[in-house]
Amino acid sequence: MAKPRTLKFSRQTLNYILLICVFVGAFLVVKEAKMFTIQKIECKVGSEMCPTDLTNEWQKYIGKSIFFTDFTQLNQQLLQRHPNFTLLSLHKNLPNQISLQYQTIEIAYGIQTDNQPILLVNQTGLVTNSTTQTDLPVVQFPDAQYTAVPPGTTLDPVLHLQILQMLDMIKTQDIPSKTLRLVDNDQMELELTDNKKVELRRDDIASELIKLEYVLKTVNFSSFKEPIKEIDLRFQHPVLRT
Repeated sequence: MAKPRTLKFSRQTLNYILLICVFVGAFLVVKEAKMFTIQKIECKVGSEMCPTDLTNEWQKYIGKSIFFTDFTQLNQQLLQRHPNFTLLSLHKNLPNQISLQYQTIEIAYGIQTDNQPILLVNQTGLVTNSTTQTDLPVVQFPDAQYTAVPPGTTLDPVLHLQILQMLDMIKTQDIPSKTLRLVDNDQMELELTDNKKVELRRDDIASELIKLEYVLKTVNFSSFKEPIKEIDLRFQHPVLRT
């Protein structure tokens, strides 16, 4: 019986086969790598498309790996340039698409000092940018506190919450206010539309605005011989000064 023949390859043939395998493997690796790189980015704020400048920032990352890109760090860097947005969700839609859902952070109020631009503050307390005019409430700051919070910095969280609380109560209680002023670390001053000044303690704004509402509703200011110029609420009972 004849013995089965065995295939024998020369060393040169084996090298050719190995080289072909290497090229095929490299091709497959490159193909797979491209498959899992970002090719499409969908960016939305609510139901609307993201602003062009924010979209363009993300478009720079077309071609990056969908698995090995640090999207958290990337988003933090982008939000430094777009502080009025916050990222709600980021989804990787394999093999090559990401979907971003942002939410707008509303501007809450402005802060200003004499002859300086208005600095806009959003709901989180971040000072976003400056403007020459706004329809939002503007809080007057002392020079030192104003210069300490340039755009990109965050207001003291306690002060920010106090201002938000005060603005909300002024609105809901329909207090006829004209100007709100930060006096110092302990005191705020409210100027009414009739030019009366109201002195308040920062650490007890809610109860003092309730007292103010009561004073405005019950006191007959026209009965005083001298016009009342100041209402001081920093004590147990309101103090009226001429």
